[in-house]
Amino acid sequence: MLCGDFLASATLFRHHCRSSHAVASKAEGQLSAATASAALRADAAESAVCGYLALIALAGLVVNAIWRVSWADPIAALVLLPLIVHEGREAMKGKPCCHAV
Repeated sequence: MLCGDFLASATLFRHHCRSSHAVASKAEGQLSAATASAALRADAAESAVCGYLALIALAGLVVNAIWRVSWADPIAALVLLPLIVHEGREAMKGKPCCHAV
């Protein structure tokens, strides 16, 4: 089961954090500033947040797999909570984007 979790996280991380995806996110942020496009700004922020989520989840699973620290994955999930809560609050306020990219 641990191998399956690791492969799932690695795939998620690879999908969201490819270097071309990161470059595209940065370019979207710059373009959104130039065009004042809330949609582009929100998409760039979503890409960045997805990358953070995938990286933290992968880190927890890697620590668990390498050092057999069974509590690493739940701690990684707790590390995600402030980011998730912040994003949820910003969305509830109706702001199109909470991160300056």
